[in-house]
Formats: sequence, structure tokens, C-alpha cells
Amino acid sequence: MSFRFWVPIFTAVFSIFAVSFIPGSAHAVSKRPLAVHDVVMMATPQQADFSPDGDWIAYVLRTADLDKNQMRRQIYLASRRGGKPRAVTRGNESAQRPDWSPNGSYLAFLRKPDAPGAKETDDEQLWLLPMGGGEPFPLTNLGGGILDYAWTPDGRSILVLTPEDQAAGMKEYAGNREEKGYDADAKDKNIPRKILWRYPVPEGDPKLLFRGDRGMEEFELSPDGQWVAYLSNLTGVLADENETEIYLLGLNEERIRRLTHRYGAEGNIHWTHDGEGVICTAVKTDSLMFSQMEVYVLPVGSRRLDNRDHVPFSRWIPWTNLLDREVDAFLWPAKSGAGFVIAQDHFSARLATLDGEGTARWLTDPRKVIQYGAVSDDGKYLALTIETPESPAQLVLVNYEGRIARVLDEPNKDRFKDIQPAWQSVYSWNSFDGQEIEGLLIQPWWTEVLPPYPLIVDIHGGPSWHVTHELSQTIQTWAGEGYLVLAPNYRGSTGYGNEFSISNVRDLGGGDYRDIMAGVDQLIADGIADPYRIAIMGGSYGGYMANWAITQSSRFAAAVSEYGIFSLITDFSMSDYPMWEKSYLRKYYWDDLGAYLQMSPVFHAENVTTPVLIMHGEADNNTFISNSMEMYRMLRTLGKTVEFHQFPREGHGFAEPAHKLEEMRLARSWFDRFVTHGAIWPPEYNELRKTPREHLPPFLADQIRSIDDLPRLYRPGDTLSVNRGTPLQAIVGEISTPSSYGDERPGGRFVEVEILLSHQGWGMRSYPLQMNDVVMLGPSGRNHPPAGIPFSAHGQTTLIHGENLMVRLSPEPTGIGQWQPVRVTFDIPRDLHHVPLVIGPFPPVLINVGESVAN
Repeated sequence: MSFRFWVPIFTAVFSIFAVSFIPGSAHAVSKRPLAVHDVVMMATPQQADFSPDGDWIAYVLRTADLDKNQMRRQIYLASRRGGKPRAVTRGNESAQRPDWSPNGSYLAFLRKPDAPGAKETDDEQLWLLPMGGGEPFPLTNLGGGILDYAWTPDGRSILVLTPEDQAAGMKEYAGNREEKGYDADAKDKNIPRKILWRYPVPEGDPKLLFRGDRGMEEFELSPDGQWVAYLSNLTGVLADENETEIYLLGLNEERIRRLTHRYGAEGNIHWTHDGEGVICTAVKTDSLMFSQMEVYVLPVGSRRLDNRDHVPFSRWIPWTNLLDREVDAFLWPAKSGAGFVIAQDHFSARLATLDGEGTARWLTDPRKVIQYGAVSDDGKYLALTIETPESPAQLVLVNYEGRIARVLDEPNKDRFKDIQPAWQSVYSWNSFDGQEIEGLLIQPWWTEVLPPYPLIVDIHGGPSWHVTHELSQTIQTWAGEGYLVLAPNYRGSTGYGNEFSISNVRDLGGGDYRDIMAGVDQLIADGIADPYRIAIMGGSYGGYMANWAITQSSRFAAAVSEYGIFSLITDFSMSDYPMWEKSYLRKYYWDDLGAYLQMSPVFHAENVTTPVLIMHGEADNNTFISNSMEMYRMLRTLGKTVEFHQFPREGHGFAEPAHKLEEMRLARSWFDRFVTHGAIWPPEYNELRKTPREHLPPFLADQIRSIDDLPRLYRPGDTLSVNRGTPLQAIVGEISTPSSYGDERPGGRFVEVEILLSHQGWGMRSYPLQMNDVVMLGPSGRNHPPAGIPFSAHGQTTLIHGENLMVRLSPEPTGIGQWQPVRVTFDIPRDLHHVPLVIGPFPPVLINVGESVAN
């Protein structure tokens, strides 16, 4: 396609020669809803660690780097007494797992090499930062990287766990075979043994302490430095995770004792202060891997290796049994003081203190969600990452009573100063059997619009997980699109006690599905949800539930299935975690084929009438992508409406920032298309009812007769077509809000829009697109024509002004339409955030001016 601008020379005005300054008072800028871009860009403090004297907190700040399309982690220091935190690591590589030396002279952390010649595949090494001054330096250079590490009590060395490195000869042999194409990989073979090293600090020759088995992972050093408690499933095979046990290694005796012998993985191990016991988390019901996680103390005594038998479960001391809540984390002070847990409670993750007798006391209120936590060595202070429905993650200092002493870091404060989150509250209903079920209800941001609203039912994964009051969730962003959102904690969710969390055994897609549908029915009965505009979506088990729901009901206008299960048999066979099915169904599929088929969506797929969008990561080893491929192939063969998008490099869930934006753009376009969200324009545009047709943009006036006939709003990134027999297509691309063009400043706010245009017709005449037909539509039908065309030269961008600006679209000689960008700048009032853009004959596109990039 060829195009050119027609600019009458006598009307073109360049802003570098003529600038008109419009004085005015400061205007109060109204708040805007949370956008997907905001969620992706949220910074999160995590992995905090107190200095031995309790005066400093080292922590990791996780941020998104859109330019590099990756999440970054750098280590910061915050003073307990206040002040601005400072970064102590920087560079292209992320740093994590900070850990102070016992005397506070060094801060250890993990990071990949960050130097010229470093490779993308280089493994993380252990680094030391001298706190007295100086640059960080690597302590290790181990093939395979670092699995875990711990300081010795005297601070003179660090124990490091790493995979056993291949001998040089074996590496060369394997490399030669791969170069020749002999690179077949045996499943569950070639898993290296694990090696425990002692590294002197700050330098010296490392000593090999122990050559462990292939499954050795997390370890904890005893207070006297003589014993190591570690976790292992012996094989290192992910499918054997439920065989993980705690082992005890005497460093001086080089003997091993297995402390536990119970189905279900233990974890989060600590030593008691006197070294006479090992603390761990473990499932309450040993035959169910998804049973509630609780805290136990295992008495080991002083004669640790004399008794070669394991500690029977009857001698485990439960510390959280009366709390009856899923434990996320156990925080244990290194020297003295009581222990703390972060436990799931309804829609929160709360801090509780333990008294050692099985009872606990809540210290934080239920609308706070604690994501990460650390406790000082003396147990007097804690550093917590807290999020609420109204505010994003921040790092706070609290005392042992749970009272906030001060905010240590608010990394999202500036970004959120003009954002007003949608109101979210707890919504409850009675299910089919009288069981009370709760859900998080997020109301549409446009409060002027009256119900009933289009509804999105967003299903959490697990199912042993729960929806929380966090702000950093994409469910909040749907409210800004005009949707009502219900995120239910159906039976099988955590945060409501062990019996509730295991209540869907051998009942997948049964009671949990009926819980969800009862919530939908209640919203409709209450007049809140529109029964004809309901969508369902979810990931992982939420994806399974979305798949299941559309095979059981035709009530959904659209569905989005993300990395979900379609066939329980396929999932068992392909997943690296096959014991999930065995735990929930209690049998293998060859012993109960009927149950596996009956509870698999694939067995009911012919019933699907709902248009479904499928998204899955190509590197997902949890719910293998074959599930989604089977679903797509079957539905397409059956003639159903279905799309399937594969995300390269992604595992179970999407991690890359660009993929997160793409994920939500695709879902939003799908719902806009099938849930008729386009009928809901921003409420201030209701005034269009009173607007004379002659005041509307000509092409828009041709499409409608009244507000009830307003065409569906499209989104940036959607392909726009003209239903007039013309071969034209358009896409709204990047959106930006430059503060100025040279010396020219806006009267309100500059909005620069990239429009991609294509002429798909062969042998047809060219098409003139007048820039006067490209307008942003304000309330009451007020049009905002282009302020100019951005023009860059010699490193400076100015606006070309003029009348009768035009783009002439001509077909390509080959008949293959090419996309060509045109940039147009508008000057709109600052209080407009959601503005329809009309591009000549194309349907309107809703622009979110609050977002600085297209999403």
C-alpha cells in the first residue's frame, strides 16, 4: 500500500514557527480505573531478611522491564528507623535470596554473572557484599548453580548445595554427541546427585562435605552448626514430590537418619532454639496431597543418630491444629521469641502468633493480604509485604503485636496516585446443599451505569487455593471495562478449614461447579448480573472448571480457558505432577476409567455451544499443552467457535510482561466480541441521546440512529473492517501521551495514536481518508479533531498543522495488503480517560488514555 499526506502549503503551520500559549489554572484530574498495564508494572517487595542487630532490612524489589520483556529483581536496604531505601545491586542480571552473615559484615545473595562474555544460560552463583564498603564479588563458580545455602553460626563459612557437576571428560563426550545429533533425552534419567560444600568466607578452598542423593533440596543448619536437616524424595523426579521426607545429617559423623515417613511432602524446615527439635510444615491428612498445610514440631533429642527409626506421626507436636487454616509460611526467629505464621483466612493471608500449645492469635485484620514476611533474630519485629483492596504492595515494619511501626517502602505510590480501584466486597450465597459459599465481587468502575451488568465469573486454580483481597489481580481491571466480576471460593478452596478444602474428593466438577452456578443464579436474582451477558474464565484448575462449565451449560456467552485440563487421562499421562489426579480421584485411571471419563470435559465436549478462547504456554510441564491442543482440535472438528493461542517459553502461567499484556488483550477482545460489552459506552456518553445527528462524525452518524444503536466498541489491537464493500482494514496500535512537541504544549492533554492502515484489494482504486474524519468523540457528541501530525526531523518532533489533511490508500500491485503506520495527535480535555476514536468508516475504538502503551 502506498499513501501520502496532502497538505495545502498555504494552510500548513509548523509549531516551531508559531506557538500559541493558552494560560489556565490547574485542573483537578479525575481518578481512573486500574488497567492491565498498571498490574503488570506493579513493583513487589519480597524475600526480606533482617540484619543480626535488627537495624536493617535487606529485601528484593521485583519490577517489570517492558523493554527487555522480563521481570527484574534487585536487592534494596531499608533502615528500621526510616529513610529512603537504597539499591545495593544493579545491572542486567537479577539478584535474589539475600541473607546476612551472623555478625552483619556481609550480605550474601544469588545472582547470575553480570559481565562482558556472560551467557544467558550461565547459572546463578553465590555473591557477597561487604557491608563495610566495596563491590559485591562472587564466592562460587559452580556448574548447575546454587540450590540452597546457609551461613555457619560463626560466620566464617557458608554451606552450599549444588547439583553434581559432570566431569570434564563426560561434558566433552556429551557435547560431541549433541553436535552430531545424538541428543535423545531419557525421561527421569540423568538427574544429578546433590553436593553439599563448605566455602570459607571471604575466600579459600571449598571443602566437599557430603555427596547426597538426587532428590536432596532445601536444608537447614542446626544452631550449633553440627547437624543438617534436609528434604529429599531420593529420586529428584518431580512426580515423586509426595515421597519427600526430612533427613538428618551429622556433619562430624557422616551418618544419615530419616526423621519422617509419611505420604505428602514436608517443607519449610527450621530448628528449635535449643536444637532439640525440627519444625516443619506438612499436610494434615497424609493421604491427600492437597490437605491443609500445618506446622509441626518433631522431637529429635540430643542423641540424634542413635535411633535409626523415623519419628512416628503420633509424636509430632501440632502447633496450628486449633487455627484450622492453611499455612502459607512459618516465620521463626533465629535466636529467641515466639513463632509466627502467615495463614490463609477467607479472602486474606493473615499474620498470627503461636504459643507452642497449638493455639494462635490473629495479629492483622482480614482486609490485609500478607504476601511475604520475615522476622528479626530476637522476634521483636517483622517485615511484611502487605496489599489491600485499595492499595498495592508495600513493605511495612510491624512489632510482635502486629502494630505497624512504619512503612519501609511504597514502590507503587507515584504510579497509583491517579488510580481509583473498583469497589470489591465479599458476596455470599447458599449452595445446592445449604453450604454457605463466599466470593469476591468487584463492581463496575462506572458507578453511574445501572445494573444489571455483564458478568465475568473468574475461577481460581488449585483447586486448593483461594481468592484474596489483593489489588494486583487482573480481575480488578475488568471493572474498568464495565464488567461485574465474581471470583468464588468454591468448595475445595483453602482458607475455610481442612474439611472444606478436601470436600471435593472424587467430585471434581460436581459440588464445586454447583457452588459457582448457585452464585451466578443469586447475582441474577438480586438484579445485579445480566443473565444474557455472562462469561467464564480461569487458569489451571480454573481452566478445567471453565472447560467443564461450558460442557454442562449453554448460559455462557463466552469463555476463556487458560492452561486448563481437558482430559484427566491426558493430564495424568503428560504432567510432571501426575499424583494430582490420584489424590483427588483416589485411584489411577486404569483402576477407575469411568470416573476419569465422567469428570473430564472431553467426554462432554459435543455439548459446547459457548465460543471459547484457549491460551496455553508451550513449556508448561504441569498442565501439559496437549490438553489445550486436544480441546482445540476436537471443538474445531465439531464446528464450534474456538481460537487457540500458544505462548512460547511460558510455563504454567504467563511470566513475560508482554505476554501478560497480550493475554488480557486477547481475553478482552474475546469478551467484547461475544458478551456484547460494546453496548456499554462510558456513562457520560449517554448524552449522545440528545445529540443532533449532524453533530456526530459523518460515518458514525451513518451507523446509528440513537444511543441504543451505538456500534460495538473495539479495542486497540483489534482488526477493524469496513462493511461497505471496501477492502480497507485498520488497527489502532501504540498510544502515548507526550507532554509537548518542542515548545508546543496542549490546552488539555496530547494523545498520540498510531493507526495501522491496509488496502487489501487488488486492482481497485485508491481510497482517500480525510483526517477530518478521524476524531476523538467527547461527551454530548463534541468532536476532537486531530491537533496535528507528528513529524520528526533532526532529533526533534513537531506537529504539522493544517486543513484538508488526507491519507490516500492505494492497493499493492501484488494484491497482498501491507500495513503502514500513520500517527495522529489529538488535544483533549484532561478529565477524559476513556474516549471513543472514530477513524472514518471504521467502527469506533475505545481508547484508555490512562495507559501509556497499547494493551
